[in-house]
Amino acid sequence: MSAKRTAKTIKVLLKQKVLGLGEKGEIKKVKAGYFFNFLLPQDLDCRLSEKIRQDMAAKKTAKKEAEKKKLSQLKKLQERFPASLTFRRRLNEKGKLYQSIKPEEVVERLKAEGLIKKILLPKIDKKGEFKARVLFIDNKKGKITIKVEGSKS
Repeated sequence: MSAKRTAKTIKVLLKQKVLGLGEKGEIKKVKAGYFFNFLLPQDLDCRLSEKIRQDMAAKKTAKKEAEKKKLSQLKKLQERFPASLTFRRRLNEKGKLYQSIKPEEVVERLKAEGLIKKILLPKIDKKGEFKARVLFIDNKKGKITIKVEGSKS
């Protein structure tokens, strides 16, 4: 007579990546023997208690709120995205800039840190107008004209 044995499973939260099981932070169901004989001795996970579930839910909610806030900031930036920016820089006798304009300066001027994924700038080392392409974090693209004017001081 064979009685069916039902293996007791335990929900666990992985503290780090476990090969063949999952990534850090994932919740997995594992058999009790695997938990007690492999995972627990190596301190690779912890039992999923109600407090841990509540903490994870709170973190998830906070993360979603932060994401919503970031996306609303991004939409505002895209709505008021300027067609051009002007930089005033000192020029040498040959009409070249002493220091070229870097993508970080453009991002800072736009006050868009964390909202722009990438800026593709040509080499800006002299007076004139330059076209730049912008890639936002939501993968939308934008264009901006960088104007460089010389100054004597």
